[in-house]
Amino acid sequence: MQTEEGHRSQIVFCDEDGGWLRWPNVTQRSFRPLIAAAKVPLIRFHDLRHTAATILLLANVHPKIASERLGHASIEITLKTYSHVLPTLQWDAADKLEGAFSSFGSQMAPKRPAASDKKMTEVTVAGKLWRRSSAVRAAAS
Repeated sequence: MQTEEGHRSQIVFCDEDGGWLRWPNVTQRSFRPLIAAAKVPLIRFHDLRHTAATILLLANVHPKIASERLGHASIEITLKTYSHVLPTLQWDAADKLEGAFSSFGSQMAPKRPAASDKKMTEVTVAGKLWRRSSAVRAAAS
């Protein structure tokens, strides 16, 4: 079966003849010139994978979905590798649970902190600054 490009390859990312991409060609002839043209810091080609994973998680994409897109064998690999990206994950979960209790009208649910009690977590990924806010909680004494 011949493809629209005119070759018989079943390779998704291939050279002009339908063959396997050669690593030096990809990095030297394509990737590095694109990085230079974009005027962003030089990164390794593999860092694009980590950048994509980080952006997905910072955009609140469920870790299972991110894991599948990355081709990880299990969500555990994704969570172990990228859990540092989401330092506010526990607070977000607590806020959601609190919201669920509040929606039932519980008098025991704690009041949400004021907007001034929000803590910003900032992460820079591929030159873009991502911000996540979370409620700052006082330690129980």
